[in-house]
Amino acid sequence: QRRLTLMIYMCGSNLESGYGSASADLQEIIEAGYDRKKTEVLILAGGSQSWKTGYSTDVTHLFRVSPGGTLVEATRETGTLRNMGDPDSLSWFLRYGYQHFPADQYALILWDHGGGPLEAACLDELFSSDGLTLGEMCSAFESAQLPQKLSWIGFDACLMGSVEVANALSPYAEYMIASQEREPAAGWNYAFLNGIEQDENGGITGKRIVQKYFEALADDPNPLTLACIDLSKLQEALPSMDSF
Repeated sequence: QRRLTLMIYMCGSNLESGYGSASADLQEIIEAGYDRKKTEVLILAGGSQSWKTGYSTDVTHLFRVSPGGTLVEATRETGTLRNMGDPDSLSWFLRYGYQHFPADQYALILWDHGGGPLEAACLDELFSSDGLTLGEMCSAFESAQLPQKLSWIGFDACLMGSVEVANALSPYAEYMIASQEREPAAGWNYAFLNGIEQDENGGITGKRIVQKYFEALADDPNPLTLACIDLSKLQEALPSMDSF
């Protein structure tokens, strides 16, 4: 029985075309050494004008990590170019993951730039930097009609760790992992995948994501933040936020 299906919504944008950050993270994922029989990693990769790995930009790629540790196309569907800033793209990806890779738990990472609750995340270079607003993220979840909550949702992106974002997404996930501050271009350390199949819940995974993040960026001089938020406790914070 598959323990976890992890869906990574990877909008490469200029982080990939300019710096190769998405390609570097794909390599980290392959090298993480997790149990591929118990953990499925799906990656919807698009939104960049070029890929250091040479992937075509004429289509949006849906990859999975094979048991042998290579990226392979997860579906024979070809020729589709999806706008990563369109909520229908996120909704489609969520439905595909739940329907084709059933598991005990499901998780989602939104990978790219982030602008907090007032601006968009996942800015697609191929569609005039169209991005997902917080409202569009919620509409994508509603449209997907997920049969069970995500164990956790993570933002490998800047500025998404706010009460407003957590409140909007609390109906759809049990935990949220996000940074209040900006993230460096290197982003998360995907070595956190090693041993993830043993985690009982998203809180345990979230702690390891935070720990690996700070370990990898120990020499970074900039202010760094990353937190795992138990969304079931969020209601306790809302009165204080409203009062403030």
